[in-house]
Amino acid sequence: MHNTSFPALAGAFAMGIGTGIFYFAGLYWTVRKLSRATSPGRWVLGSFAVRAGVSMAAFYVIMGDDWRKLMAGLVGFFLIRVVSVRRVRPVRQA
Repeated sequence: MHNTSFPALAGAFAMGIGTGIFYFAGLYWTVRKLSRATSPGRWVLGSFAVRAGVSMAAFYVIMGDDWRKLMAGLVGFFLIRVVSVRRVRPVRQA
């Protein structure tokens, strides 16, 4: 069993936040560009492939050799997801 220190978990959490920012900022950017895209299907699939690939590689690096670091990174990632969803809510019209 590994003895994961607090600084290692905090670093994994911070890297998860960075990964979440990359992923959800890329998603936001993609959605904003869709109205001007000549081929929206390719645009969405390409964007997803890049975002998912980079995020998966980042989580592989974050994990290293301890699943607890992966969990700390995922908590950071999902924290950014919650913040992003709350921040980008559609405005309700009367």
